[in-house]
Amino acid sequence: MKLRQRKVHTLLQDEQAMHEFLTTNKCRRTGMSVYLNGEDHAVTCESLESELVCDNCKVHLSHTVAGKRRATDDGELERRVPEL
Repeated sequence: MKLRQRKVHTLLQDEQAMHEFLTTNKCRRTGMSVYLNGEDHAVTCESLESELVCDNCKVHLSHTVAGKRRATDDGELERRVPEL
């Protein structure tokens, strides 16, 4: 059975969290932070201003000024890091 077709209400709490993490179109950090730390401590890649962003935020943020700046900064950093 395909993951998106699973009936979420039939899953255990841990399985529901993993299902949400795998199938969400929103920030993956949000679902995981809510699961691990509760609603009051929900975070996103953008709110953390982290260098490493989840795949969903990378797509979303690539269309914003901050995302373009981050991509440029990441590219410059990659050019500065010597190959081993």
